[in-house]
Amino acid sequence: MIRALSVDTLMLRNLPPAEPIQDAAAELLSSATQFSEAITSVRNKWSALDGLYSAPEREQVLQAMDTPSQQSGEHLENVSTAAKALNVLAAELADIDTARIAVEDEAEAEDARLRPEVEEIHNDNPDRAHAMWDDARAALQAKITQLEHRYEAARATCEAALGDIVRVSSHVVSTYDSPYMDLESEGAADLTASFANATKPDATDEDVAAFYRLLGEMGPAQLAAFAAAVPAASLFVKGMGAYQEASFWKSLTPAQRDGLAKSMPGLVGNLEGAPYAVRDQANRKVLEEVLLPGHDATEEQREAYRSIWNALGGDAQEAEKKDGKPHKMLISFEPGHDHPLAAIAVGDLDEASNTTYLVPGMDNYSTGMGSLVNDAGLLLKEQQVAKPGTTSAVVAYMGYETPGLTDVVGDNHADRGAPDFANALDGLHLTRTADGLPAPVVNVLAHSYGTTMTTKALGITLYPINSAVFIGSAGVEEHITAEDLNVDRGADGRRDIYVSTAEADELATFGIDATEFIAYYNSGQGLDTLDEIRVDPTDEEWGGKGFTSDGFITPDGEVLLPTEEHHLSEYLKEDSSSLRGIVLATTGDGWQLVNESDGQ
Repeated sequence: MIRALSVDTLMLRNLPPAEPIQDAAAELLSSATQFSEAITSVRNKWSALDGLYSAPEREQVLQAMDTPSQQSGEHLENVSTAAKALNVLAAELADIDTARIAVEDEAEAEDARLRPEVEEIHNDNPDRAHAMWDDARAALQAKITQLEHRYEAARATCEAALGDIVRVSSHVVSTYDSPYMDLESEGAADLTASFANATKPDATDEDVAAFYRLLGEMGPAQLAAFAAAVPAASLFVKGMGAYQEASFWKSLTPAQRDGLAKSMPGLVGNLEGAPYAVRDQANRKVLEEVLLPGHDATEEQREAYRSIWNALGGDAQEAEKKDGKPHKMLISFEPGHDHPLAAIAVGDLDEASNTTYLVPGMDNYSTGMGSLVNDAGLLLKEQQVAKPGTTSAVVAYMGYETPGLTDVVGDNHADRGAPDFANALDGLHLTRTADGLPAPVVNVLAHSYGTTMTTKALGITLYPINSAVFIGSAGVEEHITAEDLNVDRGADGRRDIYVSTAEADELATFGIDATEFIAYYNSGQGLDTLDEIRVDPTDEEWGGKGFTSDGFITPDGEVLLPTEEHHLSEYLKEDSSSLRGIVLATTGDGWQLVNESDGQ
């Protein structure tokens, strides 16, 4: 199935419209002109006292209006400069919006032109067909990226012009309390009321976005006062899309960033675009808060908090650093869920050139965070052995609520978890490239139901990852194939997606077989079948690159052990063929697996 040839224009669609900016510029200039004219009129009338007033201080009195008149003229010049800068920005916004519409129209036309040819080729050569489609989409997306850069440049130019304006007098206290002029603000509003809207059960995306916009207008003192008045704000974690969050962080001044991290650590700790060291510090602050005896939490939540704390090293964290053990970073933490969500990076995620997300399957919760972090550490160690000159980090991702055995046949958990995981992957790209640096290598290793969720996430990411590895899969939605996932292609032209299920792993296919059985049973009873019947990604027609988890002897005589049960730790077992395949796939050497066969 060939998806629509669409481009991501979300950021451009959310830009401020030109007309309100032009109206504001005109109103500013009109008010300043009227003010200057009024001061000039008063000065002229004051000068008429020349023939009526006689006293020793006569000259001083007659010159009293000279300075206000001069300053009103300088004020008018400043406002004229500001109005000009705003009008230039507005004109650029209007041009960008016109160009954005043109690219969207071009994408629609290109879809109509190219689709018949691609669908015809797809029957005989799907890899070539998808490559043609991807090339067309990339060319169109490049135009959108250029427009995004135009906006950033226009905004920077406008802000620079406004920043160069100097007050003409310090005799009057400024009533503008914001540390800088936020060009995208829709006006003053009550932050507390906006927070209430953003946290209500039926809050919309716009409610949350409006709260973020108001936060962007606040200085550190205002943020501290808000947090003091609304204690629940410290644990607020609701976010937007990865691009919107990264743009929000980028728009803040250093003082605002520091103030936000102190006042709302829950938000900063989960904010895509913020450096992971900053997120780690913020999340640790939240973790310390929820670990306090007075915090309202269930016993399971408290167990999860303690598990996360211990996985980070517990009271021995400083000693671990001195011993040279890999640095651990709490890069996301949502304590309010029945099963609290968290992600811990083993290694420095701000610096690592090779990164891997480790995604577990069913019956994994943060109450067992230590086990997943241990698995991440083991994989990191093997990657470092394979590539000793490469800096690596592995993320133990417990950032979605996994299903239990009775829920594993449904896709509800996957549907809920996929958008957040896609944001996490896109956030890594946006965070690491924020200063113009190259993106790191990004891999995903998913196990069991984690593959069900991950395939949905990789269908909606903005940026491609380098490789994906699916082991012991519980099945993926039948309409999804390897070609539909946003993963780079290897030298063979196929997506670098590696798949393996051990013969001894009898539980892996339960999710697949169960969906087929339920669909068959329901159809026989005249009931609706499941919306999503799953397929096995290790099937050759699915399009993944298979490798063995059943053990074999290498050409140089090394005996690699088989995987003997379903557990993730078993697939990461030392000296196993599955671990060998995982390490090769996540360190850029997956090509070695392509020509190997089971039982080699």
